[in-house]
Amino acid sequence: MLPMMERFICPTGGYRVYQPDAAGKSKETYRGTRALPAVIASTPNGLLQIVPEAFWQQFPQAVEWNGRHLVWQPWADLAGEYDDRSERGDRSRCTELQGGEQKTWTIWFVSGDDPVRSVIDQPPLAVASAEYLVTTGTLWPFSSKPRLRPEAEQLLDELRHGPRCIEEKRERIDEYGWRHYGEWYADHEQRYYKGSEPLVSHYNNQYDLVYGLILHWLRTADPFFWDEAARLARHVIDIDIYHTTEDRPVYNGGLFWHTDHYVSAHTATHRTFSCKNAGNLGSRYGGGPGNEHNYTSGLLHYYFLTGDWTAREAVLGLADWVLAREDPNSTVLGLVAPRPTGRASSTTHGNYHGPGRGAGNSINALLDAWWLTQDSRYLRAAQELIRRTIHPDDDFHRLALDHIEHRWSYTVHLAVLLRYAYLLANDRPDESLYYVFKCLQHYGRWMLKNEKPYFDRESELEFPTETWGAHDIRKGNVLRLIGQWMGESEESRRMEERGEELIERGWYDLMRFDTRAATRPVAIVLQECLRQVSPVANYRPTELASVTNCDEALRWAGPFVGQRDWIKMQLRSPLGWARLLVNLCQITRWSKVRWGI
Repeated sequence: MLPMMERFICPTGGYRVYQPDAAGKSKETYRGTRALPAVIASTPNGLLQIVPEAFWQQFPQAVEWNGRHLVWQPWADLAGEYDDRSERGDRSRCTELQGGEQKTWTIWFVSGDDPVRSVIDQPPLAVASAEYLVTTGTLWPFSSKPRLRPEAEQLLDELRHGPRCIEEKRERIDEYGWRHYGEWYADHEQRYYKGSEPLVSHYNNQYDLVYGLILHWLRTADPFFWDEAARLARHVIDIDIYHTTEDRPVYNGGLFWHTDHYVSAHTATHRTFSCKNAGNLGSRYGGGPGNEHNYTSGLLHYYFLTGDWTAREAVLGLADWVLAREDPNSTVLGLVAPRPTGRASSTTHGNYHGPGRGAGNSINALLDAWWLTQDSRYLRAAQELIRRTIHPDDDFHRLALDHIEHRWSYTVHLAVLLRYAYLLANDRPDESLYYVFKCLQHYGRWMLKNEKPYFDRESELEFPTETWGAHDIRKGNVLRLIGQWMGESEESRRMEERGEELIERGWYDLMRFDTRAATRPVAIVLQECLRQVSPVANYRPTELASVTNCDEALRWAGPFVGQRDWIKMQLRSPLGWARLLVNLCQITRWSKVRWGI
C-alpha cells in the first residue's frame, strides 16, 4: 500500500505515482513496472477503499484521490502525464477501441475501518459437488470422480507449472493490456513460423477452451482453472465477439477466428487478418467471423455458474448469428434466390455441406441456445442443419471422407450429434433421434473399417503437428461412444475396442512432441480426456424401435445447394435464367433484402 497520493497511473510499460509538491503541483514520486494499488481515503464515516481488479494487467488505467473524491479512470489519457512531450510519443493513442469491441472492468469499493484486502485479491469461490452436477443433466455425463490418464495429468501439470505453463506463455509476448487480458498465447503457431522473434499470435477460443477449463474447475475445484476460464470468457465476450449491426449480416455478431496461422498477428489484434499479411492475395485476403469458429458451450456454462447476463446474451447472440447467416435476404442475392445461403453449414469450401466443424459448431450453438431458453425455433433450426449435412445412406466416396486435410473435422460433427442425443435423452424417442441414431451407426461402421491414426498417413498432412494426436483422441472417443450407443453386439464391441486403440495411439503421438502442452492441443485434450472416461447415457436401439414412421424419418431430400451455387446452376440454362427473372419480379421481396453481398 502506497502513501497518500494524488494520482496512480498505469500506462504502457509500467506505472507512475504522482503527488502534490509544496507548491501544489503534481510531481512524480514513484515509478515501477507492475502494481495492484489500493487507494484509501479517510472520511468522517470511516475509511473508503477503491481497488481496481487486475490493475496493471489491464492497462492503461488510473486511480486518484483529489482531496474530495476517489476517481478511477479506464483508458487513462496519458497526454498530460509527461512534462516532456517527446517522452510521451504516441502512447496517448494506445487505447483505440476498434469497431465491435467493448470492455468490462471490475472495481472493488470497500468501506469500513479495516478493509480486508485479501478478500479482494482472492475472493472466495463456491463450486457444486461433481456428484450433484452429474445429476443435473447440464454437463456431458462424465464420471463424478473421473480418474484421468497419467498423460492427461502430466499435461495439466505442465499447464500450471514449469516452462510451458500459461503464465510463461503470456510473459513471452507480454499478453497483457485491456484488450488482451485473459487471452491465451497461440504458441502452437511457432512450429512453422519464420520471422523475427517473438511471434505474436492470439488464440481467441478455438475448440472452446473456456468450456474445457470450466469442466476441470468443476472436477477439481482448483482456482487455477476457474481464474483462467473466467478471464478468457470475459475476453471472448468483450473482444472476440463482433458487437455490431453495421457490417454485413454474415459478420454481425459473430465470433472472430484466431489470428493467422504461422505469421505474426501484426495489426490484427484479435481480428483474424492483418493487411500486413495480405501479400499477393489482395482483395482475396481477409474476412470476418466464420461458422467454423463459433464456440458457445463454455460461455453457456459460465453463465450457469455466474449468472453473468452478458454471457447469456453472447450465447443467444451467437445462435442468432447462425440463423442470420442462413437468411436468404441477408444479401441482395435474395432477390433472385429466396433460399438458405448455406453459410452456417459449409466447411472448408463454400459448396461442401456434409459433416464438418462448420455445420457441427452451428448445430451446437443452436443446441446451447435451445438448452438455455427452451425456444423450439433453435431446436428446429438445429434439426434442419442435421438433415442437411448428414444422412444414414451417405456415400463416403462422394463426400471424400478419407481426405485428411479437408474432412478431418467430420468427427467434430459426430461429437455434436452425440451431444444432441444426450440432451434429448429425457424426451420420448422421436423421428429426429432415430435419424441421428442411424447416422451415427452408418458413420461408426465406416470408421471401424477405414479409420487409421493420422500419423500412419503422415505424408498426407500439410503440417504434421502435435495437434493431430489430439484429433486422434477425439476420433477414438467418438467411435467408442457410438459403439456404446449401438447396444450389446459384436459390432458395437469392436467399435469400442477400435476407439480405445485410436485413443491410445493419439496419446502416444501427442506426448512424443516437446510442444504437447501448446495451446491448441491442450484446448482439445481438456475436453477429450474427460470424454474418454465418460459413460454414454442414451436410448438403446430397442427403445428407438418404438419410433413410428421410420421410413419417413430417413427420407432424403437430396444434396443441399446453397444460395450462390444455386444461382450459378440457373445461369447455365435458359430455363434457369427465366426462374431468376421471375424471382426478381417479386416486388414484395425488395423491402426485405439487405443491400449487400
